[in-house]
Amino acid sequence: MPITCPKCGAEAAENTRFCEIDGAPLGPVVAPMETAPSPVASETTGDGRCLACGANADADENGWCSGCGRRWRTAEPGRDHKRLSLSPTFGGVSDRGKRHPINEDDMALALVERDAGREAVTILVVADGVSSSEDAHRASRVAAATVLALLTQGIEQDDLSLVLVAAIAHANVAVNALVPTTPTATADPPETTLVAAVVRDREVTLGWVGDSRAYWIADSSGSAGPTRLLSHDHSWMNDMVESGQMSTAEAERDRRAHAITRCLGGSVDDLEGSAPSLLTFTLPPDCRGRLLLCTDGLWNYAPEAAALAALIGESAKTDATEVAESLVAWANARGGRDNITVAMARL
Repeated sequence: MPITCPKCGAEAAENTRFCEIDGAPLGPVVAPMETAPSPVASETTGDGRCLACGANADADENGWCSGCGRRWRTAEPGRDHKRLSLSPTFGGVSDRGKRHPINEDDMALALVERDAGREAVTILVVADGVSSSEDAHRASRVAAATVLALLTQGIEQDDLSLVLVAAIAHANVAVNALVPTTPTATADPPETTLVAAVVRDREVTLGWVGDSRAYWIADSSGSAGPTRLLSHDHSWMNDMVESGQMSTAEAERDRRAHAITRCLGGSVDDLEGSAPSLLTFTLPPDCRGRLLLCTDGLWNYAPEAAALAALIGESAKTDATEVAESLVAWANARGGRDNITVAMARL
């Protein structure tokens, strides 16, 4: 029995998950369930360190830190340094860094098998919780998991850009549905940036909100085209330059230069503020290189694609996860002032 799209009225075949006209979901979609917060009694690091501010401070009998006034939050097992290795050519690493008390980044990766004779689909999702918002670590986790789940469901749809737009829209709803664990009158609701990529039959579909980035790192011996930054930050500086209000040099000097202008969460009704930018391109059969997604914990130290390519070349490693580990270690060696996440697929 045909399915009618609730958004545009177009008909689709039974069991179709997304409308091919506008990308709207055609069936119930349930965001991945999140683990409930731990009781107050266990919301410590075990050594008296507050996970919200990092101070060595006691909590009062109700569980509030006497150093920053926020309830102690539970460190998630394995979150400080998360490593995913799906194959020698596909993996990622997420690390707390040196200065943040918890890791507010997250990533979700999948290698989705298809019918015999067709190459598996590669999916990469990287999210960076906005530290100024409440429970940023929950926002990045829910956003990454939601986008991965919906992309996995929709890999056989004709237009993957529509699937990606719908997945990111659902992630925005999922982040906005989070209830802060320590709500206050001044706390910002959970927010996160996100970048995601799907590679199917040598076609790369990329979408992002905020300043988490995607790069193409070409093999020096191949014909993959130039090593380059693929995404374009949603930042105050870029908005000023593109609108003609400032030159790049002027905008870079402003303290607001790297403030993000789009993210997921924060306001259920702000659709423009959560709208992704998209890029789709096809890799020729002889095109070889690495698709690299990362948070600003890495690219703040090496924003240019050529610099990242040089670091990868210097690592003398070939396994994708080990290359990601080397980049994380490099960023930590330079101060690790933010959480660091690197996901990589060799194509």
